[in-house]
Amino acid sequence: MPTAVLTQLRVYPIKGCRGVEVPAATVINTGLALDRIWMIVRDGKFLCQRRCPQLALVVIDLPAGVCETAEPPLGAMMTLSAPGMASSLSVPLHNPSAHLRTVKVQEWTGQAADEGDEAAAWLTKALGDIPCRLVRYVGADHEKFQGQTVVRPVDPDYASGFETALADAFPFLLANQASLDDLNARLAASDSTGANLAPLPITRFRPNFFVSGLAAWEEDQWRTVRFLPEGELPIQLTSVKPADRCKVTTVDPLDATFSDGEPLDILSTFRKGSDLGYKAKSFKHAVFFAWNLVAAPECRGRVVKVGDTVDFSEAQHHF
Repeated sequence: MPTAVLTQLRVYPIKGCRGVEVPAATVINTGLALDRIWMIVRDGKFLCQRRCPQLALVVIDLPAGVCETAEPPLGAMMTLSAPGMASSLSVPLHNPSAHLRTVKVQEWTGQAADEGDEAAAWLTKALGDIPCRLVRYVGADHEKFQGQTVVRPVDPDYASGFETALADAFPFLLANQASLDDLNARLAASDSTGANLAPLPITRFRPNFFVSGLAAWEEDQWRTVRFLPEGELPIQLTSVKPADRCKVTTVDPLDATFSDGEPLDILSTFRKGSDLGYKAKSFKHAVFFAWNLVAAPECRGRVVKVGDTVDFSEAQHHF
C-alpha cells in the first residue's frame, strides 16, 4: 500500500476569508485551533463568497506557532489586511467580549461575541461598504456564557455528540492530491474553448488537510483516518460525510473573480451523488469533492503536523 502523507495543513480563522497555511495545528473540540472561529455577518446572517467574493482577498496573518496550542497566549493578535486598505486591523485571539449578538450560519441560530465597532468599520470599508460585523464563536469552553445558545452541534444524523464552530457543517475537511490532479486533467481535456484553463489550486476547495500518496478518489472508501506522528499514538478521525460543493469553488481565491461555472460543471459529469451510488434525495444532484470528518474525543489536545503519515480503514458508506 502506498504511503500517504499530510502535505498541507490550513486553518481559516474567519469564515470565507483567505486561509492560513501552518506547519502544525492542535485538535480542539470544534476542529483545528483557530479554524472558523470568526465570521462576518450582515444583519446577523453570515457573509460568504457566494454573495461577497471580496472575502477571498482579506488576508489573515497569525503569530508563528499559535495554532499549536489549544488556547492562544494572552496578548496574541491576528492581523487582517485587504486591497485598498491603508492600515491593517488587529483582533485579539484570546478572551471574547461579553457582548453577544444573535447570528445565523447555515441551519444554526445562536449567540456569538461581537468584536466591536473598530473591526466592523474596517471590514465594512474593506468589503466595499457592505455594512457588517465581526463575531466570534464562543462554544462550550467558555463558562461565563452558560445559559446562552453558544454551542453549535454537528448534525446528529452524521455524527452525534460533536461540536463545530462556524464552518459550514463539520469540524474538519480532508482532500486528496490525486483527486485534484484527476479533476484538473478532466478539466483540461474538456477545454474546447482554447482558454488553456490553469490547473485549479486546492485553495478553491478550502480543506484543512491535503494528503498525497494515494489513488484518485480513494478517500471515498475511508471510514477511519489516522495521522501517525512519529513516536506518538495515532490521532484518529472519522470520515462522516462527503462534501457537496457550491458556487464558492468558482471564486478565484487570488482575485475574487467568478469562473464560468468551473469546477462545478466538470464535477457534474462524474461526481454527482447519483454517479457515486448515493440514494439520499438531497445527494443525487449535488456534486462532491473532499470529505468531512470528526475527531475522537481522546484526540483533543493532540497536534497534527505536516509530514505526518496517514493510514485509514475502508468501509462502505451508505447515503
